Amino acid sequence: MARRLFLRRGVDGVSMRKIAGAVNLSATAIYRHYRDKDELLDEITEEGFRLFREYLSDALGAPTPLDRMHGLADRYLDFAMEHPRHYDFIFSLPRRNVRTFPGDFASRHDLTFHILSDQVEQAIQEGQMVLDDPLEVALSIWSHVHGLVALQRAGRFGHDEEEIRTIYRRSLDRLIRGLSTEPARKRSER
Repeated sequence: MARRLFLRRGVDGVSMRKIAGAVNLSATAIYRHYRDKDELLDEITEEGFRLFREYLSDALGAPTPLDRMHGLADRYLDFAMEHPRHYDFIFSLPRRNVRTFPGDFASRHDLTFHILSDQVEQAIQEGQMVLDDPLEVALSIWSHVHGLVALQRAGRFGHDEEEIRTIYRRSLDRLIRGLSTEPARKRSER
C-alpha cells in the first residue's frame, strides 16, 4: 500500500496515517510494523534500487566495457523516464542513509554504482580508457548522465523522446570518447 501511495502521490503523499487507513489499521497500530515514516521510505528506497538494478543488468550483455557503459547510460535514462517517482526519490531528493562518495562507493555499499565502476575498471585494464582512478571516472560518467536526466526531468529538452535520447547519447559519446584510448567511432558502428 505504501508503494501505491508513493507511486501515485510521491514522498509527500506517504504518511503513516494514510497507510494505516488504507490497510484498515489504527494510526497507532502501523507503528508495530514500522518505527516511523523514514523506515517505511527506506523500504521504498530498497525497492527502487532493486528495480534500477534490473534495468542496469539488461546492459551487461554487450561485448565491450565501453559498449556496456553506453548501455548502462541508456538504461539509466529509461529508468528515469519509466519510473520517475522512484528515480527522483533515490537520486534527487534528500533522504536518510544515503550512500556517500568515496567511502560507500569504494566499499561497494552503494547498491548500483559498482556496476558502472566495474566497467570503467575493466576498460582501463584492457587499455580502452585512459589510465585514471576508476571510481572517479565512473563518478564523472554518472554525474554527466545524472545531470542530463535532471535537465530532462525539468523539461529542458522539450518532450520529444527521440530528440531527448539523441542529445543524451551524443553528449555521452563525447564524454566517453574523451576518456577513451580508441579512435573515435560513431555509435552506430558499435
